[in-house]
Amino acid sequence: MQSGVPLVGGTVKPQSALGCKVTSAEFACGVDEDLTANISLDARDITEAQTLAAASYSTGRRPFHFGQMNVKLGATVGGAAAITGVRKVSLKIDRGLKTDQFYAGGLGLKSEPTTNQKVAVTGTITADYITAADLSDRFTADTQFALIWEFIGPNINVIPTAETLRFTIPAAFLDGDTPEVDGPDVVSTDFPFKAYFDLSTSNPFTIDYISADTTL
Repeated sequence: MQSGVPLVGGTVKPQSALGCKVTSAEFACGVDEDLTANISLDARDITEAQTLAAASYSTGRRPFHFGQMNVKLGATVGGAAAITGVRKVSLKIDRGLKTDQFYAGGLGLKSEPTTNQKVAVTGTITADYITAADLSDRFTADTQFALIWEFIGPNINVIPTAETLRFTIPAAFLDGDTPEVDGPDVVSTDFPFKAYFDLSTSNPFTIDYISADTTL
């Protein structure tokens, strides 16, 4: 990874991070917002000896946004249906890496991070209190449910297939608190959730992405 950091005088210093690994990724989208991704990296070394790369951007890119967002819940993935009242969703994937492996003979540089925990998939659904059965009742009863968070964009060219980004959790549980009244305003509550491994499926968490890309 590389960034160009400008000095006061205008000179741009290229700072290149070498030996990077993604430690976590967090996605979020709320009312009037684009979907954002916050990627955390762990690097082995930093150097200013490399040439600053020229930025190059592909054409035809469109962001996913709140107007394309749907949240579906159900006893199973196949039975999940859209719910109402959701104002924001965030989802974080934490890879659980050990990043402090400094050893003698390593010249002050650390070894490649290794997995030392199970991958954790967590998040929060912020919703107005419209239907108790959607979230509040599931929290109160500690009920397992399937969660689908998806964005459906425009059709790709003339093919009747839409640009899509979909996060699927077959087995999720809610944490947090029940909705509380705090004045005359509409009751809105944050419902934290966590993904678990359902033995009935081989994929505890999946991300599906459909686009017009033809190469990677």
